[in-house]
Amino acid sequence: MILSIQSDVLHGVVGQQAAKPLYQGAGFQLGAIDTVTMAAHPGFGTTHRLIMPPEDMAALLSECDHLLPSGALTALHIGYLGSAAQIDVITPFIKAQRAANPHLSVLIDPVFGDGGRTYVADDIIQHMTETLLPLATLLTPNHFEASYLAGRRLTDEEDIEQLYRQLGVPSLCVTGLTDEAHMMVTDCLFTTSGVVSVSHRAQPHGISGAGDAFAAMLHCFLLRGASADVALHQTSHLINQMVTDSKSPSTLEMANGLHSFQDVIGSDLSDLTHHG
Repeated sequence: MILSIQSDVLHGVVGQQAAKPLYQGAGFQLGAIDTVTMAAHPGFGTTHRLIMPPEDMAALLSECDHLLPSGALTALHIGYLGSAAQIDVITPFIKAQRAANPHLSVLIDPVFGDGGRTYVADDIIQHMTETLLPLATLLTPNHFEASYLAGRRLTDEEDIEQLYRQLGVPSLCVTGLTDEAHMMVTDCLFTTSGVVSVSHRAQPHGISGAGDAFAAMLHCFLLRGASADVALHQTSHLINQMVTDSKSPSTLEMANGLHSFQDVIGSDLSDLTHHG
């Protein structure tokens, strides 16, 4: 079973609405806890947020732990958080689950900023950086978030490698490394086996939810046993297809890309090379 802990919306495709179709489309049993519930992404002009109280999150996680056999949870996906106090609940849960299953996959997508600005409280970023990120087996920051974590703007693979060594996690995937001079963006995945990168033409604007979908899709491929090379090339190709299909920067269009993803994830991944 995979447990996804991140934001949810009633309208649009971000957070859980981006991740759920991918995990379920890949055939995984999925549970979800919503850190924040909103009517839609703030890009639609919505402002009201329901933040999951940490005591309620703790109670749900405790009951989930009692319901599942020891070690039944095989993967976690941690995304957008509503408060620093939620981190104090999630952290011991990860540690307890890892004690029951040393092979637990922990994807942490540090969703805290983009486009040159942060959009969560500073105490969330600080607490996440100090407490939560070191527990990840896979980190998926975007270019801005990775630069924030490094304390300087990252410009190339060498910079990302330095951050990878600094963070000390098994796998780091930085998305959207921007080369403005050539209008290209690069997704770069560092693992203990080496580095893989994929570049493609920059889109005229970002699409809300693309990063959430990217993290979940990459996780799916890796959980299904794909190599880092295949996982990154397939994910970058398919997410780029979704972004190209999207008619509004506020809503990711997943339909065509999701069908393609299901075809690929259901095939023999060992036979794939890149996005062929």
